[in-house]
Amino acid sequence: GLVEGLFAAEQITSRGPTSTERQAATAVIDALVSLPISGGVRPLYARVDLLEGDEGQPLLLELELAEPSLFFAQAPEAADRLIEAVIARMPQRD
Repeated sequence: GLVEGLFAAEQITSRGPTSTERQAATAVIDALVSLPISGGVRPLYARVDLLEGDEGQPLLLELELAEPSLFFAQAPEAADRLIEAVIARMPQRD
């Protein structure tokens, strides 16, 4: 149903990518990192949404670089991974 007349409610579940999906997602992130605006830095978070094409090939639907929920309910260990990644990117103090 609609939530306040704007969006349909979602039921989010987790699943791992197939090897083909993982390869496609890696190629998308690699392409992003190759753009001059990225400075060659990989994003701390990215969600690559794919669809299956007519011939079974993965097609990019959406590249999400910001996600308010970060899906911690579906992957509680993700909070620790995010914290570790942020700390690793912080400049070291002398």
